[in-house]
Amino acid sequence: MATREEIYSAPETPTREAALNRALTRAYALNWEAIAYAVILALALLTRLVDLGTRVMSHDESLHTYYSWRLYEFGEFQHTPLMHGPLLFHMTALSYFLFGDNDFTSRLYPVLLGVAIVMFPLLFRRWLGRLGALAASVMLLISPQLLYYSRYIRHDIPTIFFALLMVYGILQYIDGRPVRRSGWVLVIGVGLIGMLASKEVAFIYIALFGSFLTLYWLLRVVQDVGIRRPLPGETAWQPPRAQLLIGHLILLALASVLALTLGALLRLFLSPALWLPSALWVQGALFLVIWLPLAGSGLIRRALGRRGGAASAIMQGLAHGRSALLLILTGAIVGALIALLVIVVIDVIKPDTIWTQTTVLSANDESSGINATKEYATATGFDAGMLVRLLTWIGVPTLLILFVVFLSAVFHFPGTLPIPWRDLLLVLLIAVLVAGVLVMFERRSFVSETAAQPFAADPTASAEHADGAYDNTPIWVAWGVGLVIVVVVLATRFLTGLWDFLNRQPVFDVLIVIGTLVLPWLTAFPLYWAGYNLENYNSQVQEGSDTIRAAFVAVVPFLAVSVAVGVAWNWRRWLPVAAVFTGIFAFFFTTVFSNQDGLVTGAIGSLGYWLEQQEVRRGSQPQYYYVLTQLPVYEYLPVIGALGAGISGLGIVWRFRRDRNLAAREAAWAVEDAAAVGDGESLSADDPHATGLSAADTTEVLPLKPVDEPAPQPSVIHYSGIPGRLVRPYNPAEEARHRHDEPEWIGALPFMGLVGYWGIMILLALSIAGEKMPWLTTHLTVPLILLAGWWFGRVASGLRPGALREGYGWAVLVAIPVGLVGLAQVVVQLWGARTPFAGRRPEDLTATGNWLAALLVFVGALYVIGRVGRRQGAGQLARLVGVTAFTLLAILTTRTAVLASYINYDYATEYLVYAHAAPAIKTVLHEIDRIAALTNEGDSMRIVFDDESSWPYTWYFRDYTNYGYLRGEAGSVDPATLDGARVVVVGGKKAGDVRRILGDAYYETDYIRLWWPMQEYFNLTYDRVANIFSPSRENLASKYYREGLFDIWWKRDYSTYAQAMCIENRQTRCEAEAQAGATPEEQARYRSACEAAVVSECRGDQRFAVNNWPVSDRMYVFVDKSIAAQVWDAGIGSSTVDIREPEYPEDQVFRAVPAVEIWAQSAGLLGPRDIALDAEGRAYVADTENNRVAVLEDGQIVQTIGAEDDPLRQPWGVAVAPDREVYVADTWNHRVVVFSADGELLRQWGHEGIVAQDASPDAFWGPRDVAIGLDGSVYVADTGNKRVRVYTPEGELVRDIGGAGAGLGQLDEPVGLAIHPTTGDMYVADTWNQRISVFDADGLARRPGVNNVGPPTRQSYNRPYLAINPAGTLVYVTDMDDKHRIVAYTLDGLPALSFNLPKNLEAGVLEVRSPAGLAFDAEGRLYVVDAEQGQARIVIFGALDVGSAAAGEMLAPGEGVAEEGESGAPIIIPQEESGEDAAGDAVG
Repeated sequence: MATREEIYSAPETPTREAALNRALTRAYALNWEAIAYAVILALALLTRLVDLGTRVMSHDESLHTYYSWRLYEFGEFQHTPLMHGPLLFHMTALSYFLFGDNDFTSRLYPVLLGVAIVMFPLLFRRWLGRLGALAASVMLLISPQLLYYSRYIRHDIPTIFFALLMVYGILQYIDGRPVRRSGWVLVIGVGLIGMLASKEVAFIYIALFGSFLTLYWLLRVVQDVGIRRPLPGETAWQPPRAQLLIGHLILLALASVLALTLGALLRLFLSPALWLPSALWVQGALFLVIWLPLAGSGLIRRALGRRGGAASAIMQGLAHGRSALLLILTGAIVGALIALLVIVVIDVIKPDTIWTQTTVLSANDESSGINATKEYATATGFDAGMLVRLLTWIGVPTLLILFVVFLSAVFHFPGTLPIPWRDLLLVLLIAVLVAGVLVMFERRSFVSETAAQPFAADPTASAEHADGAYDNTPIWVAWGVGLVIVVVVLATRFLTGLWDFLNRQPVFDVLIVIGTLVLPWLTAFPLYWAGYNLENYNSQVQEGSDTIRAAFVAVVPFLAVSVAVGVAWNWRRWLPVAAVFTGIFAFFFTTVFSNQDGLVTGAIGSLGYWLEQQEVRRGSQPQYYYVLTQLPVYEYLPVIGALGAGISGLGIVWRFRRDRNLAAREAAWAVEDAAAVGDGESLSADDPHATGLSAADTTEVLPLKPVDEPAPQPSVIHYSGIPGRLVRPYNPAEEARHRHDEPEWIGALPFMGLVGYWGIMILLALSIAGEKMPWLTTHLTVPLILLAGWWFGRVASGLRPGALREGYGWAVLVAIPVGLVGLAQVVVQLWGARTPFAGRRPEDLTATGNWLAALLVFVGALYVIGRVGRRQGAGQLARLVGVTAFTLLAILTTRTAVLASYINYDYATEYLVYAHAAPAIKTVLHEIDRIAALTNEGDSMRIVFDDESSWPYTWYFRDYTNYGYLRGEAGSVDPATLDGARVVVVGGKKAGDVRRILGDAYYETDYIRLWWPMQEYFNLTYDRVANIFSPSRENLASKYYREGLFDIWWKRDYSTYAQAMCIENRQTRCEAEAQAGATPEEQARYRSACEAAVVSECRGDQRFAVNNWPVSDRMYVFVDKSIAAQVWDAGIGSSTVDIREPEYPEDQVFRAVPAVEIWAQSAGLLGPRDIALDAEGRAYVADTENNRVAVLEDGQIVQTIGAEDDPLRQPWGVAVAPDREVYVADTWNHRVVVFSADGELLRQWGHEGIVAQDASPDAFWGPRDVAIGLDGSVYVADTGNKRVRVYTPEGELVRDIGGAGAGLGQLDEPVGLAIHPTTGDMYVADTWNQRISVFDADGLARRPGVNNVGPPTRQSYNRPYLAINPAGTLVYVTDMDDKHRIVAYTLDGLPALSFNLPKNLEAGVLEVRSPAGLAFDAEGRLYVVDAEQGQARIVIFGALDVGSAAAGEMLAPGEGVAEEGESGAPIIIPQEESGEDAAGDAVG
């Protein structure tokens, strides 16, 4: 006690102690947040730096690293728009200068900016809230997209950083403390040039931010000028005439836009089926229908004794500034969301599937085929069912969106207030207008992708342009418009006070700075319209020189307008920011003033390249790419949070409107009460208590005046000219007073409205853009995370932690996550293949038990939540669920990020990669470096690589000074380049050339070099989607598809999805097998047994195995054996590494058989496939890559066949009928074309059609071969539709044979066809079933004749073809695996002979490397097409006499050719040669 008294008795001690306690308390209160951000910063650095150099450089990364290294090492760099902005290259070169050049240092620049992005919400704390900013930082930290691409040397992370910097500068300039600090203008300028110097997506940011700020500014201007509002209780309200005129002008503009939009959409969607007049007539009629009733609404209402109309309603709405801004933003965001929905749906259910056009043929045309020179009428078909599906898919989600908007309004308006129908109608009208405009723009700019073509940029490729004709009219129009603008700007600056009025708004300053700095970059538009090639700026060629000269002329008016506007605005502020912007631009784009062309390639080429590339659609990604693949797979947490933020934002809008309606109603009641007093005294606006209003609403209440005397408005001053209040400087104190006193005052820039607008609009913009790539998803992720962080912060801030300690409240914290996990398990098990209650098999019972257990857990958790949570209150419980869901989703997101960035980072199983280098790149590199080190040759060791393997090897081989480089197509390899090479690395095009030149002196291995993500999401259709989600138990594959999709999402495991694809192909056989049952019970049993067998057969499907990835390019590595033997100590001398024990019977009967003749490359064939011989011995070769049929005699082309006006497109198959008519399988024109022996087009039939969608008799998908039956029937291998179609010679369908599957009588990729010369049976090379299937002349399946045919993987370049020897005893097939041989089978399917050429390097003769078409001549000689790239040739073998042998007895592998039947082995004797000469060299 004495101590206590002593403490309190000392007058100074308590003061110091209290101050210390307060400081410690404040420090503690602040430090938990500071500690949290410190932990986030440390984790951001750790996650982005750990193993940074491990992942192999992707194709695009290696471009950036190599040219950055050239800048660092030699000071060489020239900006090219193909590789985006120069800032990345300069900063990476700086990193090399500071820390050295390697994979780790190459990625430091995006790493550092990626860390800065994670911390950026701290700067937005004022707008996001304390917890909201913290949640946003956490989500930025764990975002899979941002984590992966922060460790990836691309321009996207820098662009996002500078966009955030610019946004922060805008916010601080407009609403900072104090406002309008000049330093923030410089920040805006630096952010702007940082974006433009990084990537062209900056133009999307500029358009989005600029449009939002323009709307905000316009409403602020309206607010400054002042619009007369209706007084409380005033029923007959009419705005002044000038304001009414403005209302009519706005109405005119809106009606025009709506008419143009609806007219364009009607013509786009209805013109295929209905006759419509010209666009002018359609849009003009719509304009009158829309505008006349609205414009005349005022007259109509006046005739009815009322006042007002549409124009008056517009001005009345604008008078309530803040409400107008909120409702317009709501309508715009809802409209953009609906537009995104429509764009996604019509990319799945395409309009051309509703309206189909068919050619109308006469009876004569039907018999003779379509004449390419004749025009035909077309008939339009209408699929009502598909239209209903389209309308349903669009209508139901749209109604759901509108219902959410309506429900939110109803929920926030109490029963005492009417539903705000006017507000809802306004939101709906704006949404329709915005959605229509956006959909019309998307349809106008949309370029249909014909096929998914993997793409990898090549900066060394030359740009091509359609023509060199220029129309400079747009440039001179720009000059004229620019001159007018400059004159108007100068006149208004010096002769009026307009600029003083405009300068009152800080947001106007921002618009001027952004607009004037960006305006010169828009010079690309007139140049593009004038026809200049904006991808070619090479001054050494005429086209590039023309573009540069035109650019200097065209940019002048844009620069003049920028300078005039900037100086007229505020020259003291504009000149410094323009100087900084221009200095940074010139420094980087000209490479420190060493490349003057960079001024043009930067200011003009950046946007110009984007304009040129919009129709290219690199990668051909669908419009739903981001919505259905990127965001759901990686960024599901921000998407869910953003949706919550949207609903919460709607609540804020309707609460504000509710409060304003309540205030207006109370004001009206106050006026009525005052009128009822009858003492002639009016209420005082200065006394808020007299009216029952709050002080914030007093500006709405004015003294009543006689009707004929308009009441003065507090914000309106009668003036002649511009009133003084509108030109006086901006006063922050006055602004603060307005914000405090007037609820409808548009005050601070609505940050969350800006972020919401940013999020939906950039998603829409990038979905419409021609190039859609995974890295662009980062631009979508950031605004979604800011929205989600704000919402989760609001949810968390409403929690009452103390309540959890009362009445077992803590149990809710346990029950909620358990319940959510249980619910997820219940849903997932219903989704997948192993559904509960599916049967009595052990696995079915296990699935049922697991599901019931999950359901029990969920119900138990739900009970605890309901029981305990009732004491917590609904609001507290909802917030707990939100926080728990956020935590669980954050954990899942972290798992996804770890998988993508640290486990699967080099594999195409992740959708984050595109044109990504495979891990084998570094495997090969490390081996090469080891060879160089062990041989002491070091960097001087000779290596050779080609243009296919150049990226990323140009980067990785940068230190090897003695290198050779191969460029060009197959057949262009110079042997001298390979001299002395220790290692050669080439792609597939030149592998054959290199293999031929190097021979046996080098070991050869191949690896996957480049791969792309699985592309099964391409070409989605209604049928494909319906098939996946089909609830029918008869659709065996659907549940496996669903489980496969979940496995892909959860663990990037594609095996179940591959199994589903296999099941879909094979399950059709089960119905045929079920028909064997005599009773329905037997049929059901057979069907069930078949389905179980199909599921089991398909369980090991390897089509998406990593080593067998379907979308990949390979590289071939050749290592000098002499040096490899020393380094590797292999101990195998000069033997080849390809030696292995025979595995198949085909290996045991292999022999080297010399050719009697070889028609070598002089024939000029390119990628030939099939071959056929006529009675005179002429060879007809499907010269596939040359798009023709070549006729050869004695190895020389004597004739080519193919219509010039309707050319062939990669024909694969050819057959010659007895009457010498030539039948061609025109593969990628999806048709059969018939020519006379002289090459005259006789007839044709066929069109592109998939069997599931097109039942017409002439539908094909990539037919690969054609054969002529003994009765003249034409057999066509309809490869893609997995069937063979039989026609009369005139093209009339007789029957279809086969169908998708692996059962008897089913086919999977049928290619080669052969007709037995005596029985007429048809033999089919059934590729993916790896067999030869046999059908009789009536199309009935006999048996699978051979069961070991075809490639082991689907990577094979070629396809198997067939031929039957003239005696009809052997079936010859081209075996496509790594043996590259021809195999002869007996009719019972036993291998009798497999053979190839003997290798003779001295004579320059190699084996047949890519056997394709086969044909026998009348003398029994076998013609074999070798389709090896760059070495195409025809190899002719003599007639082979293959005798019968004792069963099971064959010559030992490696023994020579036997002339007699020793040991009962097959006798192989070339009839033209015998004895020792038989092993001689082949004739070239």
